[in-house]
Amino acid sequence: NVLGVGGWFGVVLKVADFAVGKVMGRENDTASVYLKSNSYAPVDRVTIESAIASNYSARGFVGVLVQSSDAELQAVSIGSVSVMGGYTSMRVEGETTQPCVSVAVGQLATRGWVSGFSARGPVYGLTIGNASIWEPSSIGFVTSANTGGTHPVDVSIDSLRVCPSATSTKAVDIGSASTRFSFGNINASSSAGTVVLTKDNTGLRYE
Repeated sequence: NVLGVGGWFGVVLKVADFAVGKVMGRENDTASVYLKSNSYAPVDRVTIESAIASNYSARGFVGVLVQSSDAELQAVSIGSVSVMGGYTSMRVEGETTQPCVSVAVGQLATRGWVSGFSARGPVYGLTIGNASIWEPSSIGFVTSANTGGTHPVDVSIDSLRVCPSATSTKAVDIGSASTRFSFGNINASSSAGTVVLTKDNTGLRYE
């Protein structure tokens, strides 16, 4: 078990062929649990039993961040993710041109202040077993382009539950028609807020 409390980052992992039990970050400014792949330390073949982030004082920007910087990130498996607070509960991101390839999250449970889950940039083979996203103030699950204009390519979720808050704008927003996605089940029923499921310029739309 690994715990990081306070500071700019909680726990930063730049590792390959690595398995760990519980990783936890509390009250961190930028990322509580951070997997970052760069040219100095590519992240490959990493298994985390569970990742936990809590930012009750509104300091945290991202609870759990999986990011490829200037090296490809591949074969990351996290059994369960639990996040309370923060700007974005969890993000999987290809920051520039190098992709995140094959990232699997078994269970995702978040209560985020702005967005529940964000996939951004070149992301290939992102799978989530079951996700419960509670009362985001903005979007529950969103895919979007990075600064280079690249969108995630392949996203799959077995079951997604989004419970909007009074200010939620969208439950699910797939930011590009080119993103291949698969949702087994989506439950976004709520009388609060504006619930919108969108996929740009194509079939998935509920308002």
